[in-house]
Amino acid sequence: MYPELRQDNAARKPLYWLESGRVYDTGGHYISWLDCGDVPSSSLVYTESLTDPCLSNSITSWANSSSSKIIATDVGKVIAARLGNRSTTWVVGYDSWDGHNPGPDFIKELDEDFTYIGVGSYPTASSLGRGTMRHVYREERLPPHTSLPVACEEYLLHNGFGGISVTPKSGIIVPEVYQQDMSSAWVSTYNRHPDNTPEWFTAGADLSQYVTWFAEVEIEVTETLALGVFPTRLKSGRVKYPTRKGRYKTHVWKETADSAKRQGCKVSVDKGWGWVSWTEDNQAWAEWIFNKRQGANSDRQEKRVKKTAVAAIGSQGRGRDCYVVVGPELYNPETDYPVTHGQAPIDLWVHPERDNRSPTMVHWNHYTVNMSNSVVRDFAYPYAERNELLLIDYDAAFIVGSEPGTMRKGSVESILCKPGTWLWKLHHNFRILRNRMWISDEEPARYGSLLKGVM
Repeated sequence: MYPELRQDNAARKPLYWLESGRVYDTGGHYISWLDCGDVPSSSLVYTESLTDPCLSNSITSWANSSSSKIIATDVGKVIAARLGNRSTTWVVGYDSWDGHNPGPDFIKELDEDFTYIGVGSYPTASSLGRGTMRHVYREERLPPHTSLPVACEEYLLHNGFGGISVTPKSGIIVPEVYQQDMSSAWVSTYNRHPDNTPEWFTAGADLSQYVTWFAEVEIEVTETLALGVFPTRLKSGRVKYPTRKGRYKTHVWKETADSAKRQGCKVSVDKGWGWVSWTEDNQAWAEWIFNKRQGANSDRQEKRVKKTAVAAIGSQGRGRDCYVVVGPELYNPETDYPVTHGQAPIDLWVHPERDNRSPTMVHWNHYTVNMSNSVVRDFAYPYAERNELLLIDYDAAFIVGSEPGTMRKGSVESILCKPGTWLWKLHHNFRILRNRMWISDEEPARYGSLLKGVM
């Protein structure tokens, strides 16, 4: 059942900064020397990189300890180490928070943000986000919810799509472009979700019994579309939003199928999973986290709350697969691959694991992203019809033409706007580099490393 039946430790943990083997507190005072796991107990220790050569002995020691676990990404990047069983200490890469100021000042600011959010100290943005969700469920005394059957979970993970990204035009420079952002996009659609155990259905089923569904479909585009209204996945794995006439097999939510029908497409539903009921329990968290963002004491704090909210929702879509670092005794040559410390391989491997105990709400994540995509797509479609749409980048549409009739980003009115409000920002000399990559006079270094290869 969701959320996890556990009591979070809302007590604050001391924060430390680790640099060149030395541990400092939030005041920048030297505390100790890190040597093979000798770190302050029950604390959060942040460092610029867990692949720092001075951590080699410690990483090896932790990997071979039964009371420790080193967490990595699927591409082998070491991101955190959990040490101890009862008195847990975390050693974490600071970039998990998108930190831009490594050192004791970083942990001092993070400590202030933990105080403001008020649910305890957590090693990463996603763990803090999940903690805020559990906090709201307890405070509001909301009922638990059923996690997905494994078959449905795998079906969504294998066939679902992420945020919308469309670049109808590329390789051009436009003198003036309006960026229209959907404020708190995921939070604005994290308010109603399919609930309880879904049912598997096949072709010919009575779909009217379901409030929503996710299924394999065939969509026929009968007339050329100004903007693709549904995603398809090519054999290469690339996602495309087709606009040309033709028949396309794909997987979509009911709401996307309805949107395609409104644009004149024909939809034939084959098989999939259907839900017979909704829940609006998550509206309480959406309001809570948005109010935290509105009440932030600084731009930095506001961005950190935003990251916490996005990471909380995003973590629900990851499924059960995870990756840990192991030593020679647990090495499996069929599945594991080496960890690289800096440039030199060491005697450690990334090992895939599966968490079959924690509840996963993959359908809530996928449904939230799908509804956010739908709002963005419906907003952008009229601009595409007028040939004014340059690109869509998740929760933003970039258009040409006259000043939009929405709020300007950064204005007094926009500060108090509700989630889902459209805000505009003007860019000059806007250049599209490729899909989801662009620069302008206002943001010249957005993809600076990429420019070296295209200038």
